[in-house]
Amino acid sequence: MKNQNRRWAWWMLVLLFWTVSGVVLAQAAGERPELTAGHKKMLDWCGQYTITGKTFTSPLGPAHPVKGTWIAGPILNGFAIEGSYSFEGKGPNGETQGREIISYDPETDKYHYIFWGDTGYVDQAPFTQQGAVASWQTTSVMNGKKYHFRGTETDLPDGAGFVRREDYSTDGQTWQPLHESRFTIVTPAGDEQALIRVQQEWSRAEVAGDVRTVDRILADEYVLTLSDGTLLPKAAYLRDIQSEDTRSIAMSVEGTKVQLYGDIALAKGIVKWTEPGGKKHEDLFSEVWQKRDGRWQCLATHESEVEQTVDSAKLSDEMKKLAVFAGEWTYEGEQTAPPVPGLPYGGAGRFHGTSTCRFVLGGRFLEQRIEDHNPSGTTTSVGLEGYDPRAENYVSSAFVSDGSRDISTETVSADGCTWTSQSTMTTSTGQTVPVRSVTTISPDGMRQTSTTEVSPDGGKTWKHWYKDESHKVKE
Repeated sequence: MKNQNRRWAWWMLVLLFWTVSGVVLAQAAGERPELTAGHKKMLDWCGQYTITGKTFTSPLGPAHPVKGTWIAGPILNGFAIEGSYSFEGKGPNGETQGREIISYDPETDKYHYIFWGDTGYVDQAPFTQQGAVASWQTTSVMNGKKYHFRGTETDLPDGAGFVRREDYSTDGQTWQPLHESRFTIVTPAGDEQALIRVQQEWSRAEVAGDVRTVDRILADEYVLTLSDGTLLPKAAYLRDIQSEDTRSIAMSVEGTKVQLYGDIALAKGIVKWTEPGGKKHEDLFSEVWQKRDGRWQCLATHESEVEQTVDSAKLSDEMKKLAVFAGEWTYEGEQTAPPVPGLPYGGAGRFHGTSTCRFVLGGRFLEQRIEDHNPSGTTTSVGLEGYDPRAENYVSSAFVSDGSRDISTETVSADGCTWTSQSTMTTSTGQTVPVRSVTTISPDGMRQTSTTEVSPDGGKTWKHWYKDESHKVKE
C-alpha cells in the first residue's frame, strides 16, 4: 500500500455522482502559508445544516425523498474543511452516512471536493465559485455506461444556506434532473468556530502547564470522566496540569463537531495525547459547554478509548487485504533534498513518526492518521483508502495542511506483501508532481519497508526521495 508507513494518507475515487468529502499532511519548511481569500471563503460554509430534497427517477435509480444533516468544520489549519453527512432513510446514492473534504487551489482559483459514502460510493470533482453560485461538471462510467454530470450550489439570501442541484446526460447535450436538495443552516459557523478555538487554546495551555488559562476555560463544576471510569473534578485536573509528572507532554484535538442549543453546546471529536513517559493515547470525547458572560466554558468531558480492532467478517475480500495495515506503527527513515521544488518535509535528513490505521464507514475504507517529525518540523495527516471494483485496483488521496493534495492508484501482489503506487501530487503552489513508491510487508505482517521516488519531468525520469521502515506496535 502506497507509503502507508509515512507520508501520503489515502482517499479513494470510484464513481462520480454527487456531493463532497474529507483530510491531511502538514507543514513544509519555513513559515506556515497564510490563508487566502479562497480558503477563508470555505470557512463561511462551516456549520450545521438540515438537508431536505429529492432524487428524481433516472437510469441510476428510482425517485426518493432525501432528508438528513450536514456538519462541516475546518481542518489542516483552515486549508480545508471536513464535513459529515447523516441521512434519514438514504441519501441520493443509497448511503446513510458519508464523509467529505473540500480544499482550495489558489493557483487555479478552483475548489475540489471528495465524498465517501458507507455504501462504498465515492465522488470527486473540481468546482468554481462565482459570486453566489458554485458549479462543476464531471464524466463517469456507471453501471457499464458513460454519464455526464453537472451541478450548481446557489447561496440563499442572508446566509440561510444553499440549494444544490445536479443533472445527468448520456450524450453531454441533453440534460435531465438527477437530484435537488436544500441545505438550511441550523448552527452558524461563528459560535462553533469560537468554541473550537477555545478548545485548541485549552490543549496548548495544558501541555505548557498554563494553569491560569485552563482554569479560565473550565467551569467551576467541571468534571472529566476518563476511559477507565475515573472522575476528575476541576481541582484535581488542575493539580495534574501543574505537575510535569502527570500532565500531557503532547496533545492535539481533531475532527471536532459542534451542535448548539442556545447557549449550550455539545462537542464531539478525537483527542490524541502523550503521557510523560511517552505512551500515546487516542480517545473519542464528548463535551458539554455553556456560554457565560459572552465566552465559552466547558462543564464536563467524557473520554473513551478509540477501538482499533477490526471485525474481519464485515470486510470485503479486497478490504481484507488492507487489514495487515490496521493498528499502530512507528517508523523512521532518511530523505534526500527535495528532487522537485515545492515538496514538503524540508531538506535532506532523518525523519521518524507514528501511523495509526483503522477501518471506518462499515469497513468500506481504511483510515490512516500520521504524525511525522522531519527536517521541516512536525507533519500530521489523516486519510482513507478503498477499493475500486470497476478499475480493479485500490485508489486513495491525501489532503495536505499546507494546501497540497495527492491522488493515487495502487496494486498489490498475489501474496499481499508488495504494494505498488502511482500518484500525482499537487503542491501548495499548484505544481503537479508524479510520485511512485513500493512498499514491502514482512511475512509476519509486523514490518514494512518503503521506497519513494518523484519525477521532475512528468514521468520521463525518476529521482529517489526517501526510504523508511515501519514496525507494528499493536493491532
